Amino acid sequence: MLRSLKRWGCILERVIKFRGRSLRDNKFIYGYYTEDSDGSYIRSSRGIWIPVDKKTVGQFTGLYDKTKWEDLTEEERTEWTRHKMPSDWKGREVFEGDILVKREYLYFDNNVPNYVAVVEWCFAGFHTILQCVNPEKRGISTGINESLDDGTDFEILGNIYENPELLEGK
Repeated sequence: MLRSLKRWGCILERVIKFRGRSLRDNKFIYGYYTEDSDGSYIRSSRGIWIPVDKKTVGQFTGLYDKTKWEDLTEEERTEWTRHKMPSDWKGREVFEGDILVKREYLYFDNNVPNYVAVVEWCFAGFHTILQCVNPEKRGISTGINESLDDGTDFEILGNIYENPELLEGK
């Protein structure tokens, strides 16, 4: 799933990967994506085409959040080490539909969350779209989008499919 492109005299490598919720067990499947007249499918790591809900399909941005290896649950570490070494850990992969937050002002004010950011494909790249979640704020920045050039400042809170409550004001 690694594609190399030659652009401006240098080689750029990009991982082409998608995720979508399986129609069989409602779990996310990661891999290549295709659709035909019968439905939408993602090819799993075992080479099996699994039917997925098209509305939940999102592409990997090529970026990783700032989650450290020590912050993972035991289940996440076990899953990771089935195929890779702990030293390969870069952070959680950021996909379209993920809900992100930064631990700094605008996103937080006096340790209270004000905004979260949803990852979307806009124009010609991945962007974050701000969503006000603090009813004490006016939400003037809701809907503003920013280019998602570097995901390392962000933390993934969840995604719009499994955690829609993260987009609601509390």
